[in-house]
Amino acid sequence: MQVTIPTPGQAHQSTARSRWKRWVTPSIVLASALLHGVLLGLPLPPERLEKTLEPEPEPVSPENLLSVAALPDLPTSEPPAPEPPSPESERTQSASPAAPSAQNPVAPSLDSSVTEPEAAGQDEPTDESLSDEPLSDEAESRDRGGPPSLEEQLGDISFYVPNGKATGSVTPDKYSRWISALSELSPGILLNSPRDVLELPYRLDECLSEAPDLANIGIALDPTGNPIGTPEMLTSTGYDVLDRKALEAVWSYPFPDREVATAYTIQVQVRYEAGRC
Repeated sequence: MQVTIPTPGQAHQSTARSRWKRWVTPSIVLASALLHGVLLGLPLPPERLEKTLEPEPEPVSPENLLSVAALPDLPTSEPPAPEPPSPESERTQSASPAAPSAQNPVAPSLDSSVTEPEAAGQDEPTDESLSDEPLSDEAESRDRGGPPSLEEQLGDISFYVPNGKATGSVTPDKYSRWISALSELSPGILLNSPRDVLELPYRLDECLSEAPDLANIGIALDPTGNPIGTPEMLTSTGYDVLDRKALEAVWSYPFPDREVATAYTIQVQVRYEAGRC
């Protein structure tokens, strides 16, 4: 076996190489650790930081889902029956002063916030709620907000406009047409012209441009008083508003008794004082 003995120069090189490795290796490790720390200290972009900080939701498997079952309606329990009073409580109640009865009302306290007029206004119903009378035509017209009623028109001078139909006497043609129509409804009808005149009041103080004329209304009734056909305005007062009132008032005329169907011609006169105008 051959053994190689190093020379002094080779031994010196080997010693120097060992020293270099002993100093350089820790330096490299230390520098690497410092660089790694610097890189970790650098700030990340906001978007990347949010993605990094937000954990991704874990998928939930159907096995992990909780099933909710509807609970049945629980029967409502009845309130417990009151216990009978004990003898001690009865003796206590009998010893306490009795409460005031309903026949002796308690006077109101002085510090009450409701005064007597206010309390009376709250307890007592108004006259409108107590009134059971039907509303008049004027009140119904105001409540409806529609056109004025006949009674309202009779009290307004603007509705008294001459219609140019006042003739004074019944024309034969108009009278014969009315009788022919009644004969078809009730053959053998009798004719009657009472002498009593039906009067209508004039309500206004204003004077009219023309005085109302004498009107004639034809009306037919059966023996029981039921109308045959409709009343006919044979002649006009000269004003439509007065003609409508005359057709309404003719039903209050005192017709005589009849055994058969009869056609009446009723005269209507408006009480208008033309001399004061």
